[in-house]
Amino acid sequence: MVAVVVGGGLAMAILPGVPAWAGSQPERVDRQVVRAISQGQPVRVIIVARGDLNRLDADLHRTGIKHIERVPIGHGLATELTPAMVQHFSHDPNVARIVYDAPVRLIDAAFDPALLASPYPAVVDAVAAWSNGLHPVTGRGIGVAVIDSGVTSHPDLTDRVTINKDFNPAVSGTEDTYGHGTAVAGIIAGDGSASGGRYIGIAPRANVINLRVNDGSGAAPTSAIMNAILWAVLHADTYNIRVINLSLLTTVAESYRTSPIDAAVEYAWLKGIVVVVAAGNHGPNSALYAPANDPYVITVGASDDHGTVASADDTLAGFSSYGRTQDGF
Repeated sequence: MVAVVVGGGLAMAILPGVPAWAGSQPERVDRQVVRAISQGQPVRVIIVARGDLNRLDADLHRTGIKHIERVPIGHGLATELTPAMVQHFSHDPNVARIVYDAPVRLIDAAFDPALLASPYPAVVDAVAAWSNGLHPVTGRGIGVAVIDSGVTSHPDLTDRVTINKDFNPAVSGTEDTYGHGTAVAGIIAGDGSASGGRYIGIAPRANVINLRVNDGSGAAPTSAIMNAILWAVLHADTYNIRVINLSLLTTVAESYRTSPIDAAVEYAWLKGIVVVVAAGNHGPNSALYAPANDPYVITVGASDDHGTVASADDTLAGFSSYGRTQDGF
């Protein structure tokens, strides 16, 4: 079973122009970038433009940089810079900020064989929703964007994976080579076909929009996730995307007011999409990482139902992340 924690706060202005996180700190170069270049190593960054993004793109190409991805939500460009290039572009009047394109890791489920075919659909009242008389709630017709490691073809999902896209420049294709995204899609929308109904997702008639961002090791750059979120927002009407699921966390602890990923999820929220994210598996006092630290998303932790439908014996799972964020939520 899962427990849901929701916070509140002040929304940021994200588009158009420079996002709120671009100028929220006095220094123009993110401290994580400074730390990386102090070791003499190239670093992957998102360069936020103060004005013309095309001009900044041209400036980057003139320096010989070939691999550049646009990050429209952040009004920026993602690429890898040497220490000398960071120094150069930090003085460019067209650059508002240089932030770390932090690696993001998937949140693996804590697997317990004893809980296979467990009563969790009944525990979270999904069974009651499915059986709601003339108006059963099964997710039929609703699109859920699963931003993850991809989705592999599976009988439980049949023809309900309506589109496949990849956003990580380091991967090719949308098949799940890590295993996480397929599992998440099954928890969300699996219909139990492969198990005779023993393992059923929460919304077994929902459609899955497969947006792959993670590679075969489970890693992804922040910019890929931001671009996947933007794609989901722009195509929400076409695929009836009402929910975005992000079972992942950034590796950098920072305020939701400065996090690029938090800016992206708030943009989706402002456009009317429910964003559901994983709290993490790091135990107490670990609610410091985006996007779980954002007050505008539904952050989901884990509880132990002890194998019963009754809620009276439910307890917080020991591995589940919880606690106050940097901003006091």
